[in-house]
Amino acid sequence: MKLILIRHGMTKGNQEHRYVGSTDEEILPSEKERLRTSIEKYIGNQCLDNRVSKYRKRSCDSDRGYESVDKDDRSLGDSMLKDLCFPNGIYGIYISPLLRCRETAECLFPEMISQGRYEIIDDFREMYFGAFEYKTYQEINEDPNPEYREAYQRYIDSNGETAFPGGESKAEFTKRVVRGFDRIIEDYLFLSKRNSCLQLDDANNREKLRGKKTIKSKTIGNTEVCASSVFFEPEKANLNAKADTMIFVVHSGTIMALLDRFSEPHRDYFEWSLKPGQGYMADVSIIGRNRGALSNIVRIL
Repeated sequence: MKLILIRHGMTKGNQEHRYVGSTDEEILPSEKERLRTSIEKYIGNQCLDNRVSKYRKRSCDSDRGYESVDKDDRSLGDSMLKDLCFPNGIYGIYISPLLRCRETAECLFPEMISQGRYEIIDDFREMYFGAFEYKTYQEINEDPNPEYREAYQRYIDSNGETAFPGGESKAEFTKRVVRGFDRIIEDYLFLSKRNSCLQLDDANNREKLRGKKTIKSKTIGNTEVCASSVFFEPEKANLNAKADTMIFVVHSGTIMALLDRFSEPHRDYFEWSLKPGQGYMADVSIIGRNRGALSNIVRIL
């Protein structure tokens, strides 16, 4: 399983170096075009790296990225992203509920978002900064309340472990983010197991659909239905067991919390900081004792 972690685009608060946690602000207008360009370049480079020619009119140029793909191909949008970058399919896009993440996802994956092919994960919200929400370092240091200045110094001295007044500690925040991640992995494992069962003895399952009732039926109202029959109907079942990519469009803190918790080899929380619009790609272990471990982590976008 591949995991793509993308930080939302630049906001006014980011630009002013503020602590932007629960403040629900939009990304800058200039960011929308920049984000579209960045994903287009990434697609183009993936096209080159994967040596895929299905949609190319001429050879890709690694320096020009997506610009080297014929203009007629730009309309392919998410279809090209899926086929070239993730040939086995995208399992799901998971987004923080805050506006800056939703807007970023709309810029990067407009087709999938417009079709409702995503899930909002409340646990992926940015850290709550309490009394220091939307303040700059300078504003905190100049705060007339000495307790606030002392609290900020404790935060600095603890390497970010202590909470801001009225806010979340790093431990509390990480626990929340990991809870959201664990639920996604559990859902994936459940559906993967179901899909595996669907594909076992497929020929026999097709015979069952043709009318050979070999499983117990039950009556709902006046209609007799085959118990679990939905699992044998290709049009109703999720048979894409090969989908192997998850995409998270979230916050810097969310990404740092996940990588601090699951990265192998391990690197600390603040070592995973990244600029707005940047991201990481990693391999996810989804079985065994190290389930959720993230390895082979590389910077993208």
